[in-house]
Amino acid sequence: MIAILTADWHLTHNNWKHRPEINGDALCSLKQVVKYAQDLELPILAAGDIFDTPRPSTELLRDIRDIMFQQCAVAYVNGNHDKVTPSWFEVVLGQRPIPSGSRLGVLSNWTLSSGVPVEPEQYGLKQELPGGKKKHAWFVYGIEYVETAEKLQERLDALTEQSTPNPMKHILALHQGLEGLIPKMAAELTDGMIPDWVDMVLCGHIHISTVTTIKTKGGKEIPLVSPGSLHLCAINEEPVKKLHFLGADGSVWSTPLVTRRVINANFCGSPESNVRAEAIKIAKAINKPKKERPDEIRTPIVRIVYDGTTAPKIRTIFGTALQEAEATAHVFYTNKEEKVGEDLQTVADDGIDSSFTSSSFDHAKATFLKMEKDAHVRRIVEEWLAKEPSQENYDKVKEEILTESERMN
Repeated sequence: MIAILTADWHLTHNNWKHRPEINGDALCSLKQVVKYAQDLELPILAAGDIFDTPRPSTELLRDIRDIMFQQCAVAYVNGNHDKVTPSWFEVVLGQRPIPSGSRLGVLSNWTLSSGVPVEPEQYGLKQELPGGKKKHAWFVYGIEYVETAEKLQERLDALTEQSTPNPMKHILALHQGLEGLIPKMAAELTDGMIPDWVDMVLCGHIHISTVTTIKTKGGKEIPLVSPGSLHLCAINEEPVKKLHFLGADGSVWSTPLVTRRVINANFCGSPESNVRAEAIKIAKAINKPKKERPDEIRTPIVRIVYDGTTAPKIRTIFGTALQEAEATAHVFYTNKEEKVGEDLQTVADDGIDSSFTSSSFDHAKATFLKMEKDAHVRRIVEEWLAKEPSQENYDKVKEEILTESERMN
């Protein structure tokens, strides 16, 4: 192994603005990444969104410094969430981002020491991409988040290959949307954009863990690694998060991170007797986890999807089941009949009594589709929907979205 591949750390104490009691997930995952980096003496490569906001709290910065200071080497590009100068990572740890459109250095030499031999099975690593017959040194290149496809292509075209006397491989780290993986975005990475001399792409932004391929300008297929986020950042994300590793031969390995448990329950169309039985079963399961987790992420998230059939009594039934089992959980209630397609399925009424109207959802959907679907904009829309979706405050939310978009551009 020669590096740990990551993206979308979204460091914050609390990713759920309306649920401050859900906290600690980001730093819990960060501690695991740092431990792997220390144990294996590997550098960390991060493809953007180290922070969840360009304005992190002083307390958060102190906590990150305590976890990471002089513990490991990190190379990263700025994402849309942390695109500020200087970067907070530079302020806290003195580690600058990879200058956009430039190269960092030889990855095989970029370790805390000579490195340690790694037997993948010893560390529970699973191979996701086989390697070649030879081991290589790898050069790292980076491009920070850009807002349009035109700007992205300009940055890619400006990249220049590092010429060396010995054969090298080249890995490009960036933070953009990927064609076909999530609803269309304004600045997606697509086939035919990458220079032909690039051998692998590390891409952040989409929170989906996948190892796939992408075609270069000349039609060559190269691996694309999307590590996904380090922890759950939205209620509809895949809860299993992975840490990825790069071998000198180009192989890619992964291992699951220990993250907060997520239990999904769909009560749509269920008669009351079935809802009660299933609620009791879930409540009992909460008290019997299959594996222990750190204290800060021990309490699970339960996402309950319901419809008009179960709406009147769902909270009472499930609340009673939790109380009788003496079980604790962070419960999200999502009304299936009052959400707009898959794009906004992260929206949950979150225990807040709100009057969801079709007109407010229509406005939100229209606004959402007109914007660049940047994560900032998405979060603003979702928070509005989750808290107080009404025609009266729509203009205020729209103004906030437009202001945010202008700031990003």
